[in-house]
Amino acid sequence: MTPVVVPPQPRPHRVRWARPAGRVARPLPNPAPPREPRRGRVIAVRAVTALGLLAIGFVGYATVVSGLQYGRTQDVLYADLRGQLSRGTAPIGAPIAIGAPVAVLDIAKLGVRDVVVEGSDATTLVAGPGHEGGTPLPGQPGVSVLLGRRATFGAPFRHLDRLRSGDRIVVTTGQGRFVFAVDAVWRSDLGHVVPATAASRLTLVTSDPVLVPGRSLVVSASLTGTPAAAAAVTPPQVDGAPLTPASGALTGAYLWAQALLILAMLATWGWHRFPRAIVWVGGVPLAVVIVWNLFENVAPLLPNTL
Repeated sequence: MTPVVVPPQPRPHRVRWARPAGRVARPLPNPAPPREPRRGRVIAVRAVTALGLLAIGFVGYATVVSGLQYGRTQDVLYADLRGQLSRGTAPIGAPIAIGAPVAVLDIAKLGVRDVVVEGSDATTLVAGPGHEGGTPLPGQPGVSVLLGRRATFGAPFRHLDRLRSGDRIVVTTGQGRFVFAVDAVWRSDLGHVVPATAASRLTLVTSDPVLVPGRSLVVSASLTGTPAAAAAVTPPQVDGAPLTPASGALTGAYLWAQALLILAMLATWGWHRFPRAIVWVGGVPLAVVIVWNLFENVAPLLPNTL
């Protein structure tokens, strides 16, 4: 039987499609670049950040740094008053310069031993507890009123609410050493209403609550011995009532705020035109000086017993 031979089949022809003439391949689209934030938005964010940092810095200044400043001021006042007491020249009646040391307040239960200055406005109470004008000095006949801060600048009256009836308060003036016994502690929306007057009475006033004051915390104590001789009384101050800010400090705060704004504009201009090291070296010391003075002028705008 003859074998059947199958002839080889031709391979199928592959048709290659030619690219139409004139047609160019389209490049893949590039991703769109990210949109840059608007310049106004950037400026607003930076301004809000700067204001936030200033606010945090002021809180730190008023609660921490001011305490160091207070301690140094108290040392100077104590040395001055001690010299006057030894020479017998400590003031005992008007006229007394605002800010002059007039007494040493000693409250053993609270660990307070501070020099009292004349005057009770917000600027004066930066240095220590202040004697309110219109009232006699401690130990003299009548009601003597001392105001003190509770949260800032050393906070000498921070724990005034811990006093109870019978606790002792000792005050040393140019007329001698006087011991008072606490007989009343209360909170008042009317400032410092004094109870029935003894022969000589001492009233301590601060703010309440501690951080957001809306009323006054008042401690009253009566003299346990014989009052000293009466003397002329200094006139009351315009901004000397409890919880009163110093109205005259607003101008200074405004001027120092303007100085800080001008420095920020100059620093921004110099940042793009000079080596940044020059801007840092020249701007930082000026910024520290301006911010410090700004804080010192803003602090009196707070209530005087805060």
